[in-house]
Amino acid sequence: MSIRIAFTGPESSGKSTFAKWVSERLSNAVYVAEYARIFLESKKKQRANKEDFMHIVEMSLSQYGADHSHDHVIFDGDWCMLEVWNEWEFHMNLPLSNSEFHLTFLCYPDIPWEMDPLRSLPRVEDRLLVFTQIEKKLKASSDDYATLS
Repeated sequence: MSIRIAFTGPESSGKSTFAKWVSERLSNAVYVAEYARIFLESKKKQRANKEDFMHIVEMSLSQYGADHSHDHVIFDGDWCMLEVWNEWEFHMNLPLSNSEFHLTFLCYPDIPWEMDPLRSLPRVEDRLLVFTQIEKKLKASSDDYATLS
């Protein structure tokens, strides 16, 4: 059985960097990239519409639940990020649930924001609000998580 570790948090908080770094240092580990970024870049889009978002949710949840032959599976993103994204932009009734990560790292947005065509929250106040919303969801789910700052 694989140990499943997720990195979550607002944009530009170090999720991808941390996830890649950890996956490179653990034995028999695989890095699972954030599907939303892969999808939007492949479609040359900067924003998702509702149809895109539903596809992203479906594929992301499939990634989170997939069986892996590796000892460690490191995810760039989690279900909390999808829920908060939905609350901010789409307002659909999407009851998402934990995908049984063994540990989740919640990345605090205390590093400088980097421009990226897929990012939309340059103000630290907005990223802190997203951080708080994700943290609230993690607490309510009783998931094991640690904050990276």
